[in-house]
Amino acid sequence: MEDVRLKLCSLSRATQVAECILSQKEEKKLTIIGLLWSWWDARNKANAGEKLRSTEEVLFRARMINISTHMEVMGNAVSESVSQDKMGSSIGRCLEG
Repeated sequence: MEDVRLKLCSLSRATQVAECILSQKEEKKLTIIGLLWSWWDARNKANAGEKLRSTEEVLFRARMINISTHMEVMGNAVSESVSQDKMGSSIGRCLEG
């Protein structure tokens, strides 16, 4: 991740940062987005006067976001697969009938 951090720090435009993030492999992309979201959320809350989060809290939240997103993606893939199986069975029955 240090290589990505250094690359992102060297970029001067938001579009370059977005392109760099989106060009990463899916797992790394989700990790980066989770870290950024957690960091921005902590910063915004601190700016609003709430308690400053520790580095460990920010990392924990980023990991939870990553796990949650991964589980959601996997759940959608399973649902899609089941739906396609049901559709295939229905089409098969129509053709047989």
